[in-house]
Amino acid sequence: MIDKLSFAKPRTKDAEKVFKDTFKLDKALIVATADQNLEKSVRNLKGLRMLRSEGINVYDIVKYEWLVLTQDAVKTLETRLGVEK
Repeated sequence: MIDKLSFAKPRTKDAEKVFKDTFKLDKALIVATADQNLEKSVRNLKGLRMLRSEGINVYDIVKYEWLVLTQDAVKTLETRLGVEK
């Protein structure tokens, strides 16, 4: 889980540096709350897919080797699934 994930501008090169070079993720599903810069930055990277927390499904979770969740996405999923703390 990542505290926060966002980019100042939508740049694929920045997303590649973070996910492929820093985290060494080749096949990952990124789940975050709505962030257009993040979505645009990731959409052209082979092996990576970004979904909003509202659109996550079991098929996509199983399909990818890694699951990257932002803290806000986890809170949204907990609410959606009725998980109480």
